[in-house]
Parts: sequence; structure tokens; C-alpha cells
Amino acid sequence: MAYSEKVIDHYENPRNVGSFDKGDESVGTGMVGAPACGDVMKLQIKVNPSTGVIEDARFKTYGCGSAIASSSLATEWVKGKTIDEALEIKNTDIVEELSLPPV
Repeated sequence: MAYSEKVIDHYENPRNVGSFDKGDESVGTGMVGAPACGDVMKLQIKVNPSTGVIEDARFKTYGCGSAIASSSLATEWVKGKTIDEALEIKNTDIVEELSLPPV
């Protein structure tokens, strides 16, 4: 299976790679994956404490091209959303946007 242009773009030009200071009280950190199989993603969001809006997001992903592209896209999508709005993003939404095979 060939990757879509969107996957290739996010893989070759990933957005929001990096990390925030984990000591910052406005930063939340999550990690998913299985080191044994090779895909691990760390996602951080920076939330404005007065508005509850995600102002920025960063990620570090170790894995295949689709894992990196999915992480990059997710960080773009959560910016400007509240946490509740971001929680509505499903893995199937990302799969559809990147034209990946069904999960």
C-alpha cells in the first residue's frame, strides 16, 4: 500500500515536533504505544488556564511513517479546541483524513 500525499507531507514535514517543560502547570502529557512493537507517541498540550483552550501542542513519536503523520495531524487538530472538543477526535477521524487503511 502506498501512503497518501497527506501522510507523506506530515511524515516529511512533521508539525509541532518537540516537547514542553513538564514542570509547567499548564502542560498536560500523555504517552501511548508499545515499545516492544516499536510505535510510541508522547503528546503534550498547553492549555490556557483562564479559557480552557489548547493553545499549543507538541509530540515525539517513534514509529512508522503513518504513526508520525497521525501524531503531526493530531497536534494541528487540537489547537484552538477545549479539552472536551479535543476528546471528540477519534482515531477513525485521523485514519479517514490521512486515507489510511481501517483500524
